[in-house]
Amino acid sequence: MEFYENYMNGYIALMTILIISAIILTIAVSASLLSISQLDISLIQEQSAISFYLASACAEQALMNLKTNPDYQGNEILSFGNYHCKIHKIKNNIIKASADISGQVRKIQIDTQIDSWQEVADF
Repeated sequence: MEFYENYMNGYIALMTILIISAIILTIAVSASLLSISQLDISLIQEQSAISFYLASACAEQALMNLKTNPDYQGNEILSFGNYHCKIHKIKNNIIKASADISGQVRKIQIDTQIDSWQEVADF
């Protein structure tokens, strides 16, 4: 009888340890996956911000070029280190600039006649 009681106590202790270990492992895996998701979101936000500032830089450059040369037509790609942005062809006093960083596309449109500057979803 004593052997059976010791056997049951050992079995209960072993099962308790296994259940607690499974719970801890589940929590650890969940925390790791959450951290990876947060890193992905942070990277996408950073790429989107870089893309926005690049498009803005191109738009600013187009404004400066247009101010010094009224016949400036745009349609060029500018490089800033490893990054690039595009000044699209200027039509009807509308400047369009865009940048794409790893699929994060941002577009800026400027209407020089009414002094309007805005980020747009599409041209």
